[in-house]
Amino acid sequence: MFPPSQTSPPMFESRHPRLPQDPRFYEAVLDLVPTPILVVDRDGAVSYGNQALMDLSGWTYENGIGLQMLDTIHPDDLPGVVEAYRTVVDIAGGTGTTRPWMPIRFRILTRDGRVVPMEATGVGALGMPEVDGIIYHVRDCRDDELLADVFAGVASHDPVSNGCRPLVERLALPPHAMAVAVFEQHANGSARCVVSSDDRVASLPATSTAPVPWSGLSTAPARVDIASLPPDVAAPLLDAGFGAVFHAGAHSPDFDMTLRLVACTMADHPSVQGPISQISQARELLSLITTKSHNDRTIASNAMRDDLTGLPNRLGLSHRFDRIMATTDDCAVMFIDIDRFKPINDEFGHAAGDHVLASAADRLVRAVRPDDFVSRIGGDEFVVVLTDTAGRLANSTVRQVADRIVSVLGEPIVYEGHSIEVAASVGVALGHHRDLDELIAKADGAMYRAKRAGGDRHHVTIDSAA
Repeated sequence: MFPPSQTSPPMFESRHPRLPQDPRFYEAVLDLVPTPILVVDRDGAVSYGNQALMDLSGWTYENGIGLQMLDTIHPDDLPGVVEAYRTVVDIAGGTGTTRPWMPIRFRILTRDGRVVPMEATGVGALGMPEVDGIIYHVRDCRDDELLADVFAGVASHDPVSNGCRPLVERLALPPHAMAVAVFEQHANGSARCVVSSDDRVASLPATSTAPVPWSGLSTAPARVDIASLPPDVAAPLLDAGFGAVFHAGAHSPDFDMTLRLVACTMADHPSVQGPISQISQARELLSLITTKSHNDRTIASNAMRDDLTGLPNRLGLSHRFDRIMATTDDCAVMFIDIDRFKPINDEFGHAAGDHVLASAADRLVRAVRPDDFVSRIGGDEFVVVLTDTAGRLANSTVRQVADRIVSVLGEPIVYEGHSIEVAASVGVALGHHRDLDELIAKADGAMYRAKRAGGDRHHVTIDSAA
């Protein structure tokens, strides 16, 4: 950003007699130091900056010297930087040095218009003839900002896409300027592109059956020569000027989902170490994202599942019903209530009652058709949703399922050597409906008709529009 001074400072021979006396030694050392260093004079003009600072800011020796530091500060951060600068000048009193002050954070505007977050720790050396300025040790805070953005995305309702987006945006920035895509791969072999910075990378094959390295089990950061890829994959990348592919991934704790980051770099990239370092950091953040996504799915699943029977609960039923209605207009709802359940608890105890409910749930699942949906909505009450995506649900089909349910739930259940007699009343709402609460209410009314008739039977309510 800012050029080294054209005049060499005098050596402190009396204090450091064994140090090299050639000033070029110190200029070379400062330029090789990977941490940006900046010196600003009492008027706020830049008097020195090492190579690391130039790389960060985009300025050069020619246009950086004499530049007003405050002209490079983001307008929103300018008041705080001015206050910090004036404080140092006042403390120094125009002479001597001050102790380093607490770091301050601000953003600079680079020569090419980018906004870069920075943290500066300074020490005043005003009045010191060798320096006569304020020395800043500068830290690039883009990694901190990236972490904050990723954490914010992970905390959102969609941690995968929102968490991966800042990763992709960061890798697409100079100096590496990678073309990046993140793929969500599933255990069943399917894959989708979650977010990308380049359509050419987003269109790469990523399913588990694709003959590309990033579809395997390994998630370690790796580099791939494009020429080694299958011809139909390599050709468009080579035509676009890409020279290498880097990839890494992270499995979710249950290995059901993998996030895979694939990045392409240009053929004249000077080193693979920079990209590998960035990809390694991205992989660590992908692990965080996959874990959060897995935990969210687990929590959501637990919230929609009944602990005793393992069946979906009322929330799970509602969620599934919305999905059913997206593919069909025709369904039937069965409301099932265990007859004389309270006497079972009274005579055999609540553990026996729980065993009866778990056994009833298991029998219900085996009695219905593969596409039907069984749930427990509370106590001894179950709801079954029957659908037919191929056409209208036949009345006879519904009655056959209801008969089968009454039959299997009427068989005795054995618990600790006791044969417990059970039965169930089943109410069915059959018709062309889209409102779950209305269907449950109709099926509940039909169930009470069956119960008043003596139980151990079903009753069907047919909507007049059916």
